[in-house]
Amino acid sequence: MKKKFDVDKWFDPSKELKKASELVRFFCMDINLDTETSKKCALKIADEIIKQSWDYREIDLGANYDYWIKVKHEIEKL
Repeated sequence: MKKKFDVDKWFDPSKELKKASELVRFFCMDINLDTETSKKCALKIADEIIKQSWDYREIDLGANYDYWIKVKHEIEKL
């Protein structure tokens, strides 16, 4: 029997915002891109991770997929 995974307990909304900010900041500061291009790069990374997470959703009960969907939404709001 699979153990029920408490997604709400695991996810902290500030984690997703922090990860979104880190990704955009990385492209702005470390790669030296403008903000809009940095957001596009961060969204592309999130999309690729979401695709891969979907393939492995049964292993982690979709937690990684859900996390990266939330990160993507936070990037879009930045």
